[in-house]
Amino acid sequence: MNRNILIIGAQRSGSSWLYELIKKCDSVVGINPESKEPRLLMDVSSSSEYHLKAAGPMPSGCILLEKSVAYLEIPDMASRAKLLLPESNIVAILRNPVERAFSNWKFSVQNRFESRAFSECLTKEAESREWHGSVTSPFKYVSRGLYWQQLAPWLESFPDLTVVQFERIMATATRRREISRLFKKLELTEPKNERLILAPLNQSLNQNRISGSVRKYLHDFYMAENSKLARLGVDINLWS
Repeated sequence: MNRNILIIGAQRSGSSWLYELIKKCDSVVGINPESKEPRLLMDVSSSSEYHLKAAGPMPSGCILLEKSVAYLEIPDMASRAKLLLPESNIVAILRNPVERAFSNWKFSVQNRFESRAFSECLTKEAESREWHGSVTSPFKYVSRGLYWQQLAPWLESFPDLTVVQFERIMATATRRREISRLFKKLELTEPKNERLILAPLNQSLNQNRISGSVRKYLHDFYMAENSKLARLGVDINLWS
């Protein structure tokens, strides 16, 4: 019997790096279509259809890995995953939402989606701008960092959901320990490719820096929401 691992987010939080890391493990088969965000659960009606579209016929015992960070933002995706892939391992990688928001903005500027200054993009009005591209808008810099609200339906469907903290798994001092913890929970053999473990992916080329006043505003905005994440093992002191 095959099993599934779904990386559901968060965007601009190291999900691509984590996908490549897990994909190096024995027996793991990554969904590798043209899109880096296949969102395959949105297009299938059964588990067998999912597996056939994802990788075709697979030997028994393979682990199918998908990374689609839009899943975290779409409210009904958790119940859909539970219906179609009920035994899945769900993984969410979370980054300081202030840094995540700024990284999201820099990425949008770099890709010419965004022309406003970061300080002008923090209102609901700015986030609700029309977008006719992919499923999720690139402009939701602030609301995309309200992790607890987005994780709630996933925790209801998958109480054993695994949370990885970006700052821990990327820090040299704690990286190996965090990788070992993650792979033990996912019942995977730890990869030995040190170069992959150390290599960042999809870094923004934009060198702008967030201002102190905007940083404080966002830190205060997220404080209550972040405090709820402590029960999931997130060290919110790393986000101070």
